[in-house]
Amino acid sequence: MQKSTTLADFTILQKLGEGSFGQVFRVKRVSDQQEYAMKKVRINNLKQKERENALNEIRILASITDAHIIGYKEAFFDEISNQLCVIMEFAAGGDISKQISSCIKKQNQIEEKEIWKALAHMTLGLRVLHKSGILHRDLKSANVFKSNDGQYKIGDLNVSKVSHGALAKTQTGTPYYASPEVWRDQPYSSPSDIWSLGCVIYEMATLKPPFRAQDVQALFKKVSSGVYEKIPKSYSNSLSAMISQLLKVPAHLRPTCDQILSDPNVKPFVEQYCQTQPGNTQAELLQTIQLPKNLKQLQAKLPKPTYETNKNEYDSIKNPPKSTRSASVNERKGSPIQTPQIPKKDVSKPLIPPGLKNNQLHINPPIRQSSLNRPSSSVKNLSPAPIRKSVEKQSQNTLKNKSPSTKRIYENENIDRSNIGQRRSYQNIKN
Repeated sequence: MQKSTTLADFTILQKLGEGSFGQVFRVKRVSDQQEYAMKKVRINNLKQKERENALNEIRILASITDAHIIGYKEAFFDEISNQLCVIMEFAAGGDISKQISSCIKKQNQIEEKEIWKALAHMTLGLRVLHKSGILHRDLKSANVFKSNDGQYKIGDLNVSKVSHGALAKTQTGTPYYASPEVWRDQPYSSPSDIWSLGCVIYEMATLKPPFRAQDVQALFKKVSSGVYEKIPKSYSNSLSAMISQLLKVPAHLRPTCDQILSDPNVKPFVEQYCQTQPGNTQAELLQTIQLPKNLKQLQAKLPKPTYETNKNEYDSIKNPPKSTRSASVNERKGSPIQTPQIPKKDVSKPLIPPGLKNNQLHINPPIRQSSLNRPSSSVKNLSPAPIRKSVEKQSQNTLKNKSPSTKRIYENENIDRSNIGQRRSYQNIKN
């Protein structure tokens, strides 16, 4: 029987970030000396609902294998520390928000070619999610990572939602990247991710989000109007036009992933990727991970490891090498060869759960902006739904076609400045 993985099997090299319920580290696996990202969740301190939400990223990461989505390697429950640990692919190039911060510091711009490349890679990743019925719901510059070989990869799927073809209704995400329909507390679907994609591309071109304001009411109005400053003239009209399409206020007017990938400016990067990378995308949604009452039984319910060493071991068992010995006379005559059967390992998929919903474990550092463009604390500390409700009371004569009054969906407004999805409870969503 294979020994269960523990924290002792890894060497911590660097702390990468911290969120409400856990931390992320760059680690080295002792057995193969390879570097990975480890997310440690203090699951013992969470409420039952929050524990179920903490499993969401594991389910979706383990369900998807794609070059433009951060890869799942392993998940285990460390009984000594009572922490749920998720081992993922480590993107040495950091996230886009750090790339933007570096440009601000050096007073540089991101090359347009790099922006088109990032758009192509992010769209390829989003297409895999959307075709699997998954909404990311928190796409932003801090959640898109760059590998050593220059590939952009979507990560932080903690609040992602399996839509089952229905429109999602729960408020989540980050205010500066949230779509108008999310701000208005209306049902939303994949076009909401496209809006967030547009915000990231705009931010790469201007080094700041497209919609900024000193207070949340003003931010709500700006997002609802869809009016933003033009990108610098050093960029092409084609890039400006693409951003305009991505940031259309009516959701049905935004392009799909396939339409974005067919754009003449995006196509070359898609074709280049297809030529250099074999088609290895796999997407088979696992069942929801059922959280046991006894956390010590959680390990048996988690998806199996997917390290390269594990894959090679499985392949050698599934397809054992042919014998190199010389065939006997009887064998050459066609007599049946009696060879011992190598028992196959149990590679059946683990039974996994239903209640993987959305709650956010945000572990990425906040976006660094210049002091002139930093949002006020009031903007950071409120979420779109309460904002809309406040604006309606103050501007009943100016805002028409208001959506119905909404329930307050967050119990705690004192949330992390870089993400409104932390320290709150969510409405129950049936998967």
